[in-house]
Amino acid sequence: MRGFASFLPVVAALTVISAFPAQAGLTFTFTDPTDIQTTAPQAYAGFVKAGQVWSNLLTDNVNINLQIGFQPLGPNIIAETGSSYVLMDYLLLYLGLAFDQRSPFDVQAVNSLPFDVGVPALMNLTAENGGSLTPYLDDDLSDNNTLLYATSANTKALLPRDFLEQVLPDILDPTHVDAYIAFSSELPFDFDPSDGIDPGTLDFVGSAVHEIGHALGFDSGVDILDYYSPPNFADAFSEDEFPMSPIDFFRYSKESAEMGVLDWTADTRDKYFSIDGGVTAIAPFATGTDHGDGDQASHWKYRRRNKFGIMDPYGHLGEAGKVSDNDLIALDVIGWDAVPEPSAFYLLGGGLVSLAWLRRRRAL
Repeated sequence: MRGFASFLPVVAALTVISAFPAQAGLTFTFTDPTDIQTTAPQAYAGFVKAGQVWSNLLTDNVNINLQIGFQPLGPNIIAETGSSYVLMDYLLLYLGLAFDQRSPFDVQAVNSLPFDVGVPALMNLTAENGGSLTPYLDDDLSDNNTLLYATSANTKALLPRDFLEQVLPDILDPTHVDAYIAFSSELPFDFDPSDGIDPGTLDFVGSAVHEIGHALGFDSGVDILDYYSPPNFADAFSEDEFPMSPIDFFRYSKESAEMGVLDWTADTRDKYFSIDGGVTAIAPFATGTDHGDGDQASHWKYRRRNKFGIMDPYGHLGEAGKVSDNDLIALDVIGWDAVPEPSAFYLLGGGLVSLAWLRRRRAL
């Protein structure tokens, strides 16, 4: 999983990104291969409303292509989402974030990251520690420290269009699908949240906002580590099989913060989102389906009341989903530009090489 040599792409990035123009607005194109616009017009309209929620909150001048569906999915599954991913050097991520500093949160987040070829972190469940849950310090600057996966949607916001046209034109092709989202047609949905969510129904628009949030980059490589490890697999994989996602570079635990490193483990210890090197916890993360708290790490930690944000792992009957300051800060610091800026309450004192696809599910 070795990346290209970093020097030349990074120099090009410095030249092009520094001239990155001000952003205008986020738009969505919905591809409807099963014609739900005709067969389930309320669902189609719900997707459009969900896209508009994010368009009203993020100003980046990019278009995201989403393939949508409304079909039977299986017991207790609200939706399935799959995203297109780009493998890139950590240093390119750093430069993209450094030249995209448009909010105080961006500034603090970039200051918390090392200007280096890679990042040290706590790891576990790998061949390097015999598949043990016990965390160990991974600071060898091998692939998982120096490479990462970003969704193609996130990449469009993170890096300037001129640069992408030269290095990764595929994701700018109008036929490129950034993510697919399918909702279960077997569940009771309320498609109009404007008058509240009816008892006994699920908020379709809020659920779609959640799934689009994953495509935008609220995603964690810890989910891959969590799944591809014993007992699901007989042998532990090398740590280099688990590149992280941009939001993982703001993932800490008490133990990792004391060491001055990130926490990329899957276990039951508390993990949290921080943009000041782990000093201040903004909101807690879920810690893993198999080895953690039972929920995918690509979410906030579950809280039944007063949820941490739209990226909570569960939807409940009669409950409306709402985007929170936590959600906006998280997307803001991985390359998006949030308007209006989240509440001041939260203000704390290489080369692109390949595409991949991953899938996740949201449960009741």
